[in-house]
Amino acid sequence: MNLEAVEHCLHRAAEQSSVWAVIREATDATWMIVLADESIVDVEYDAAHAEFLFRAELGLVKDAIQRSSINDLILRCHGVIPVPTITLTQDQRYELLASWPMDPDAPQPLAVYLDDVASQITLWREVVNQPTASGTCGDVIPELGLFA
Repeated sequence: MNLEAVEHCLHRAAEQSSVWAVIREATDATWMIVLADESIVDVEYDAAHAEFLFRAELGLVKDAIQRSSINDLILRCHGVIPVPTITLTQDQRYELLASWPMDPDAPQPLAVYLDDVASQITLWREVVNQPTASGTCGDVIPELGLFA
C-alpha cells in the first residue's frame, strides 16, 4: 500500500476524532499526532504487518517506590481493563505503546481508537505524574507506595 493512501486514511481518521493535527515527519512512514492537550503521539506505519504503531511518552519517574507502585497498578489492570502496553524505558520513562490494523477504507474505527488512545495517555500521564504519599499515614506500605 502506498504511503499517500496510509496518510490520507490517518488524516481522515484524525478529522473524525479529537486529534488536533497530523504532521508528516521527514522519515518515510512516520507522523506526529498532536492531541487536544497538545501532547504528541509518534505514529509509524509498519508495512510488513499493515498496521499503525503508536508511541507516547507518559513521564519520567526516578523514584523506585513510585515506579513499584505504577508497575503494580499496570499489572493489576491487565486482563481487567483494556489497556495499551505501558513500558518502562532504560532511562526510567514510561511509554504507552499501541497498534492498529490499517484499513484505508475504514477511517471511522481508527478515529474511535485514536480517541481511546488519547484518553489512555491522559489517564496514564496522571498516574505517572502523581507523587507517592510521604509515608505519614500508618497504613502505608513503603515498598508499594500510595497515590496521594
